[in-house]
Amino acid sequence: MTWLKQRLKKEYFRKALAEAKGNSKKLWGRINEAFGKSSGSAPITEINGKTDEVDMANEINDYFTGIADKLSDNFEGVPI
Repeated sequence: MTWLKQRLKKEYFRKALAEAKGNSKKLWGRINEAFGKSSGSAPITEINGKTDEVDMANEINDYFTGIADKLSDNFEGVPI
């Protein structure tokens, strides 16, 4: 019975990939399905202990605005 299940699964994906030809989004969806990857991502519910949406947004903002300062510290004394 296992061989039949494997054969049917193989045939299903062969047809699904053929139908997706020319449509890269659909093709990658079928490839991800074949490898058992989910089509969506889980929602972010916490960042650095913060659970409020505004607080999480501020954490992300602080991270990205701090990158410039950290990079500039690495190049201190380097002539431009």
